Amino acid sequence: MTWSRRVIEEFWRQGDLEQRCGVSISPLCDRRVKNVAKSQEGFLKAIVLPLYESLAEFIGSSEISNCCVAQVKANTEYWTKEAERENEANGQFLANTQNVLSDIEDQAGSYQRIPGDNQSVVSFTPH
Repeated sequence: MTWSRRVIEEFWRQGDLEQRCGVSISPLCDRRVKNVAKSQEGFLKAIVLPLYESLAEFIGSSEISNCCVAQVKANTEYWTKEAERENEANGQFLANTQNVLSDIEDQAGSYQRIPGDNQSVVSFTPH
C-alpha cells in the first residue's frame, strides 16, 4: 500500500504541474479524481503487467513469469476488487442521496438535475 500511495502522489504532482502549465492532465494524474483503486488497477494493467510480460518473453525467463508476472496479476486482482467495492459504496451513497433529495422535494420543493462531469449537480425550486 505504501508504494501504491507514493505512485499515486507522484502521478498527482505531475497532473498538478500539467494543470499549472495549461496542458491536458494525463490519465491517472488528476488528483480531483480520487479513485485510488481504479487508478492502481489501470496502472498495473496498462504499464506494469505489459512491462513484465515483455521482459519475461524477451529474456525467456520462466522465473520472471512465475514470480513477477504472477505477483502483478495478483496485485491487479486485489485492486480490481477494491475498485468494485468503491463503486458499490459510491452507488449506495448516490442512492442514499437520491432518497434524501426526494424527501426534501416532497417537503419543500423540487430539484432538477443538471448534467455534469460524472457529478450530480442540481438546482432547487421552492414550492
